[in-house]
Amino acid sequence: PQGIKIYLFGESVDMRKQMNGLIALVEGTYHMDPFEKALFLFTNKKKDKIKALKWDENGFVVYYKRLENGRICRIQFRH
Repeated sequence: PQGIKIYLFGESVDMRKQMNGLIALVEGTYHMDPFEKALFLFTNKKKDKIKALKWDENGFVVYYKRLENGRICRIQFRH
């Protein structure tokens, strides 16, 4: 959707974390508001799994994808 921010966290995350664990990471570790209009992306150490956390009007949604082949590319941003 237009106007949504996307945050990709570079440090690997334990993929056993569920919704509450991911919310705690956003709030506690990264000092961000999980209720903002944003998609928070987390990857594991091998970069073959990704989880996304998003506030959706009246509740949180967690998306999960496991790649069978390949890895999630590392993205670098320049200022």
